[in-house]
Amino acid sequence: MNKSKLSSLLKECEQQGINGLLFQHIVLCPTRTWLHYHRIDCAHLNRHMQSGIFLHETAYGGVAAHHFGFGISPDMLDFKKREISEIKKSKSHETATMSQLLFYMLVIQQATQQTWTGRLRYPNSRRTKRIELDRQAQSDLLAAFEQITTIIVQPQPPEKVSKKICKHCSYRMLCWFESTEDRDY
Repeated sequence: MNKSKLSSLLKECEQQGINGLLFQHIVLCPTRTWLHYHRIDCAHLNRHMQSGIFLHETAYGGVAAHHFGFGISPDMLDFKKREISEIKKSKSHETATMSQLLFYMLVIQQATQQTWTGRLRYPNSRRTKRIELDRQAQSDLLAAFEQITTIIVQPQPPEKVSKKICKHCSYRMLCWFESTEDRDY
């Protein structure tokens, strides 16, 4: 994909208020994407989300997140290595996390005009996975963007579909009127 197309994608994201987390949500669930975009959220009530926040704050010496424009807030940045990292508890939903990380990489590469790599970090298992913004990744980002824009303009959320992820989802209360507090998976 050429640079002008990537720049155009970022301009549209900024104009429409599409942030990095939406790129994660679209891989997981269209309903979740719509709810997040329309600022309907209850993640702060979910213990799984709270434990993830604690992990971010304590892993790797408590490196704080960095806040940038375009709705990105990567967990770690290494300017020397030009590497962006996301820290996760487990490899579950890795494709969704990769989508978010690729968006972060695109934003920072466009801003710095330098190539950056990404790294998924799993401190509990002491594993990492390196990610590159290659042609396939760029194509995947464009496809995700098209899905996001199709969903967010709808007047109400897409029809919910029960999935395995619903058991842990912070939106479970909104979609299924069930708390995640009574389940320990």
